[in-house]
Amino acid sequence: MTDIELVFDYVHVSEIHNATIPSGDLLTPEVLFQLQTLADNHEFNLAYNATDSIRAISGSTLAAQIGKFLICRISITTQLIRVSATTQ
Repeated sequence: MTDIELVFDYVHVSEIHNATIPSGDLLTPEVLFQLQTLADNHEFNLAYNATDSIRAISGSTLAAQIGKFLICRISITTQLIRVSATTQ
């Protein structure tokens, strides 16, 4: 984990679990958004590299599996609706 990720995680958890935070005037929504944006950008840059397509294989595989699941689920739901409509 990099420094920005550690800082964001620490601040984010503090925001969730602490009712009041000293220096609350320093942790404005804009500052929290900036911290999250920096952490997100870092994570994206770790996971994506246009010149190294091998990194995208796991994401492509996951996306394909999710797509197959959703198509199957929609198909089953459609069949159940048809059966329900014909029995009424």
